[in-house]
Amino acid sequence: MFEKNEISPKQFRLSVSQRLGINISDKDFDNAWCNLYLDKYPSIDNLLIGLKSKYKIVALTNTNEIHNLVWRNKYANTLKHFEKIFSSHEMGTRKPEEKSYRIVLNYLNCEPSETIFLDDNLVNIKGAKNIGISTILVNSFDQMENELHQFGIIM
Repeated sequence: MFEKNEISPKQFRLSVSQRLGINISDKDFDNAWCNLYLDKYPSIDNLLIGLKSKYKIVALTNTNEIHNLVWRNKYANTLKHFEKIFSSHEMGTRKPEEKSYRIVLNYLNCEPSETIFLDDNLVNIKGAKNIGISTILVNSFDQMENELHQFGIIM
């Protein structure tokens, strides 16, 4: 619900805090909630630069209003390589819902068969496959690069 902007950050904090039996400030909650972001793969920027010279690259992320402020800043230098970022809380739909993929396909003005979707979540991969999008389940940077090579995307 929160990732689809169906409840406010205040409602989300209250619900989670009640479930966990905690009473902390909004700032402390947000800091803890956003403490999950890892460092990016060291070579990702070079890969994205190469990809965007030949392809349209966009990102589709399940996120929320609280996380949005953190990851957009933390990964700003990498995000600039994407033509557009599609965020679930702004779209009102999330992966693996078909509507989220369709919004991206409409933006790109392409068919599912003309697209490759990469994600580290098998449920999201299955959602994309269900509408005919080719997929790569990302387990590591090297594995992802190898599969992009198998698709003929990178040499």
